[in-house]
Amino acid sequence: MRAGFLFLLLAAAGGAQPTVKARYHHVAINSVDVARSVEFYAKRFAAERAEYAGAPALRTQQSWILFNRVGVPAPSGLTSAIWHIGWGAPDMRTEYRRQLDLGTPFDTPVTMLFPNFYFSYVRDPDGVLIELNSAPASNFGHIHLFAEDVVASAEWYIKHLGLTIRGNQKLSREDRVLMNTNVGPIASLMADGVNVILFSTFYARRQYPEAWKGVAGLASTEGRVVERLGFAVEDVGAAVKALRGAGVRVLSEDSNGALIEGPDRIRILLVKSS
Repeated sequence: MRAGFLFLLLAAAGGAQPTVKARYHHVAINSVDVARSVEFYAKRFAAERAEYAGAPALRTQQSWILFNRVGVPAPSGLTSAIWHIGWGAPDMRTEYRRQLDLGTPFDTPVTMLFPNFYFSYVRDPDGVLIELNSAPASNFGHIHLFAEDVVASAEWYIKHLGLTIRGNQKLSREDRVLMNTNVGPIASLMADGVNVILFSTFYARRQYPEAWKGVAGLASTEGRVVERLGFAVEDVGAAVKALRGAGVRVLSEDSNGALIEGPDRIRILLVKSS
């Protein structure tokens, strides 16, 4: 009774412990030509060539970008939970011109979202959508996700992996409007310096109507061009036990880590902290 009462007090104070204490680790991309993809990122963004588990990879200031070699291009339609990944740029207009000189293919040219904040969208050779946006530094800065229920999904990441709400924001199902467009509820979380932003599928359906024709809900990220996210834990076995006990679906477990299913059918690999 005393332990249960203490937990309730902690929860009421916003100090409930997450199921596992995880640190953001990587994003994994399915690529038909890993060498080409590594070259593309290393040339254009703050990402250094490296190896991870003996395979070509990229190291950013905060994390890793890993690649799975595939025989045919993976689906890149924006109908799964992972929308895009993003880098910052202190001067977006200058960065946009630099990227054009490099021959970077843009989906969206540099656009002002609000005063002193600009963004644009780039495609990598495998079809991964990448956002460049105004930021103090040119670092890997964020991951943008879609969610059927933004608040419920955000609460899952907070409860089970220990992500935190960015700044003084509060989770809310109230609609938001950006650039005169209703984008639905938004949540902004932090994971070790990486901003994890959730937008509603309401916005996805309006923004990408052709991709969503005949699509009932978010597809699993399995086999998509962005296959999964990765988080590091001290003890993978203990983390799996705790997550199973909390009702999280564990898809597989081996010497490389454990694959779990997060909200909105997103695949998350738990690896051992190094």
